[in-house]
Amino acid sequence: MDAKSNFRIKEKLENQGYAEEIIPTGKQLSNRRTYLTQSLLGELAKNTKGGFFQWLNNHEVKFENAKSHDLIIISHQLTKDNFILIVSSQSLLNNAATESINGEGFLALDTTHKLISCQFKFTTITTATINQEMADIAYVIHSNEDSTTFTFALSELKRFLKDTLELEWVINVFLFFLFIHFSSIQ
Repeated sequence: MDAKSNFRIKEKLENQGYAEEIIPTGKQLSNRRTYLTQSLLGELAKNTKGGFFQWLNNHEVKFENAKSHDLIIISHQLTKDNFILIVSSQSLLNNAATESINGEGFLALDTTHKLISCQFKFTTITTATINQEMADIAYVIHSNEDSTTFTFALSELKRFLKDTLELEWVINVFLFFLFIHFSSIQ
């Protein structure tokens, strides 16, 4: 995450009345997010099928029981040729709902290849807010960067939004900064 995210966290703490001297610095917030990401993904990097399913069992939180920022496993796929893990939180999923209600419904997928060892890719699924800022919806860790992976991730996200938020997700899709319009994702 970037400095813009740190600013929002600090602003929220200030608005809640916390004294300036106890609010973490931007660097402290970045370090904490990095630590949490490494500890979370470190368990996942054991590279065994049994270890993966054990990790899923240990980290599964039902949507209705989750707190706003608890990690929710939306879906996963583990086959001989592919690995996909889709995660989010209630607060991130609400970004999708909010933008659908506002009629914006734009979607962007951005993949980086340098965040995870073992050559996994990390894709962020985002929407655009009314202020034209990006708002994360979900994250995908995957081994293949192809249409099958992205179709699975978006279809599972759409299914999850329908099942949990009763949201018929209709979006405009920006895929790698190319504009593609879909009336819906099948």
